Amino acid sequence: MPKLSMNSTTLTAQEIEEIARCIEWGLPLPAKFADFFGGATSSPEQKNSKVQELLCLGSGENGVLLAGDNLAAIKWVKSNYPQPIKLIYIDPPFDVGTDFHIPIRLPNGLPIPHVAYSDTWGEGSHSFIHMLAPRLKAMVELLDDTGSIVVHCDYRTVVPIRLMLDRFLGPKCFRNEIVWHYTGGGRAKKYFSRKHDSLLWYSKSDSYTFNIDAIRVPYKTTSGYARNGIVAKSGKRYQPNPKGTPVDDVWDIPIINPMAKERLGYPTQKPAALLERIICALSQEGDCVADFFCGSGTTLAVADRLNRRWLGVDRSPASISTTLFRLSKSAFRIFEIKTPPFNGILHPKKAVQVNVRLRRDSTGMILNVSAFKAHSMLGLSPDSFQIKSHLLYDLHGQCLMNDSVDWIHGWMIRASTTGKCLAQGVGRPEDILLPNLLDGGLQLMLIDIAGGFHLRDLDVNHV
Repeated sequence: MPKLSMNSTTLTAQEIEEIARCIEWGLPLPAKFADFFGGATSSPEQKNSKVQELLCLGSGENGVLLAGDNLAAIKWVKSNYPQPIKLIYIDPPFDVGTDFHIPIRLPNGLPIPHVAYSDTWGEGSHSFIHMLAPRLKAMVELLDDTGSIVVHCDYRTVVPIRLMLDRFLGPKCFRNEIVWHYTGGGRAKKYFSRKHDSLLWYSKSDSYTFNIDAIRVPYKTTSGYARNGIVAKSGKRYQPNPKGTPVDDVWDIPIINPMAKERLGYPTQKPAALLERIICALSQEGDCVADFFCGSGTTLAVADRLNRRWLGVDRSPASISTTLFRLSKSAFRIFEIKTPPFNGILHPKKAVQVNVRLRRDSTGMILNVSAFKAHSMLGLSPDSFQIKSHLLYDLHGQCLMNDSVDWIHGWMIRASTTGKCLAQGVGRPEDILLPNLLDGGLQLMLIDIAGGFHLRDLDVNHV
């Protein structure tokens, strides 16, 4: 664990944990740490800055997942996230004009297609540009001066997005239009088959990360240079690089085939190999990588595996649910961004009934959930499914009327005073161990199989 300077002293790992526990549980700080926070003369802003710095270094968490509108999330990041963002990759909607679905598996095993996100715009392309422009501008402002942004698009949106980036960053900051070429699917009969996407790469300045050696690929087997090297007119011999040849701006990376292990069923999921190449080339270990349209969480999962910090945002309950499942073994925090309602699906409501059992023993406090009866399955209305049937309406009614604990997809427990995540996982929470030193309130968040949030406040003082 890293150490933090405290004037002339140095905090040990044990002291960092001691302060972190006090902050997280809302307990008074021991007097011996007063100098670390600037004493009695320090402003609340200075103290808050120190708290953020300490929690970031001492928590061991690698990422932050934000559920809500990304424009509001960016404002939250500016005020609350202490790490500089070195790389932004986004895969925004393509202005396709349709809804995209994800299969939701009901407790009885029935898979049905549920709306993951909508790519329809009231006034067509004009509405799409009106949505994306302020978000791109805010992302550019948030990006570190030595950072890069990569925007994933296709033939529908590449022109307006490049014009936006030229305006927000300047044409001189343009680095590449990378062509991601893939095969598969049908073939067009009236025009050349469209089998590529564009990755628009801009840097914030002339100083940026570019690790070309990190993404070399093997030489072709027919390459004479790979076998014997080459001799220049001067007589100097050049040998092939043992890591392979540098990639150019056309990348042949397969799409995710239907039988691939990495396929999650989330529409428009991108292959991990594509994100691995981008992240390795344009960031270093320890850098923060952000994705403000995180979808299935591929950017976050790859960044986590490559030892980068990460920040993910999405307003789709299906996205948050999928990402939670995908990153269930990683250490991260999740927050809700309170914004004006978008059909109400991202605003948590209290369930009618959540049976929670808390008990204490010598090891700590243990939490179990034995029943869950939802006031409404947020995001799981029968009208949000592609298929309409009496069976679906019956299942939905059964969920609302009876115990629906099997509909719990994930959970999180956090301190009421600080909002700090204490524990989280996938499935229903069973035998969750919490520290005995806890004082005050807890907030239990349950996430249903469609990504809807349900909250329950818990008083632990009388357990």
